[in-house]
Amino acid sequence: MGFDWVSPLDPQIMSKLASLGDGIAKWLPRKFEVSTSEVKASVGPVIPGQSSTADDGGLFAVLFDDNQDANAPFDVKHAEVIINNEGFMFTVHARYDGWEKTKAQAHELFAVFFDEIIKHVTLSAIEFRVSNIFNLEKFTGRLDDVLDLECDSLPRRIFKAHGLWHVDEGYFDDHHESESENLLVNLNVSKVQSEDGKMLHVRTMHQYNFHSESNVSLGLSELFERFEYLHGINKALLATVLNEQTAALIGLVDEARRTI
Repeated sequence: MGFDWVSPLDPQIMSKLASLGDGIAKWLPRKFEVSTSEVKASVGPVIPGQSSTADDGGLFAVLFDDNQDANAPFDVKHAEVIINNEGFMFTVHARYDGWEKTKAQAHELFAVFFDEIIKHVTLSAIEFRVSNIFNLEKFTGRLDDVLDLECDSLPRRIFKAHGLWHVDEGYFDDHHESESENLLVNLNVSKVQSEDGKMLHVRTMHQYNFHSESNVSLGLSELFERFEYLHGINKALLATVLNEQTAALIGLVDEARRTI
């Protein structure tokens, strides 16, 4: 879950955000600072008097994750915050702790940076994104044991395919309940080769532009209400891709196939 803004932040502001990240070290101790000249990895708060940023003049991205080893592989993590000069993203990998717990953790992490960000960007037009990912590693079963054969977004041919494939569908949908006339929807479904064998991957993403009068102040609580809205319709899309048994097994739907 995250949001983007239009005007990029300059390297000095990115440096300030990197320093603020020391405040989340107890949750996400590892930090990567990405500049035009290098990628610098560190763990834990910076010692007072030492510079915490790599090449401040070209700093354009900062990443925080929960791996406590600065030398561990970059992709070994459970949760991370990514801030680049055009957006902010909180991601949970591999193990999902439930929406309420994830949202609460995201709110706490966002709060560390939010006040500084809104000093420099206009929140009258922001793209909000929420994405859900469902993976099955070492997948060797039948597709219709997991996916819904009647899903309109899935071509029938994939249920007979034995090789690797990828479905990428993007479209705009009308959701008059939101502030945006057009809601961007992305659906990615694939059977891909991973290090441990074949993997079934399903990813859904909803995004919309929030527009308001320029003099309206958007607080963190209001921002998270919009994430709540996107999460609800995103679960509904994911439930149409997975078959009834799978959707119920992971707690997406109730016995009447209503989204929980």
